[in-house]
Amino acid sequence: MQLVLDFPPCPGAPWKGFIPGTANQEALSWLRSWPHWSNYGLVLQGPPSSGKTHLGRLWQEIAGARLLTREDQATPPTSLGDQPILIDGISGESWEETWFFHFLNARKHLSAGLLILDRQAPAAWPFATKDVISRCRALPLISIAEPDEALVAALLLALFHKRGITISSEVVQFLSLRLERTYTAILRAIELLDAQSLQSGRPLTVPFLREMEGILP
Repeated sequence: MQLVLDFPPCPGAPWKGFIPGTANQEALSWLRSWPHWSNYGLVLQGPPSSGKTHLGRLWQEIAGARLLTREDQATPPTSLGDQPILIDGISGESWEETWFFHFLNARKHLSAGLLILDRQAPAAWPFATKDVISRCRALPLISIAEPDEALVAALLLALFHKRGITISSEVVQFLSLRLERTYTAILRAIELLDAQSLQSGRPLTVPFLREMEGILP
């Protein structure tokens, strides 16, 4: 019989579905402290699949924020009003620098909320204008780290649970000690193991995982 472990969801709506850990605790604390930020804006940086977008959407909900995309650059920045703004992605996107400069100035002037999500820190964003670069770097930067062993275990439980799969504590420990500690590796492993389990008709047990060990990320 498999032992079911409880994973620790973040307490309090609307954050209930987020899995907290050492790697993301600072980011979570900052977003939950809205609207009592020390600055008009914040940059949340983290690796792929680390939960940036999840956190951003939760903040968007509680702040009543508008999701801004590069298509919105047809709108004069001063016409956006003081509604909080969420931007999901700067690097790899085509933002017009003059528009973005005036956008940041308008945000600061109105003390209107701004949350920018990106895989990279502002120092690596593709801006060439010094004034834009300096304003981006002046925003507080909070980073999500890759997961430690405890967060790997919590994510395994939560993500298998979302697929309707119950795994034992032995399975969690086996995978936590062997998987590459990155969010993308965890997701790849879950997809792979779910597919192999369905194909073979075998449950996810430690003996089964030992046979799969050579193909785990």
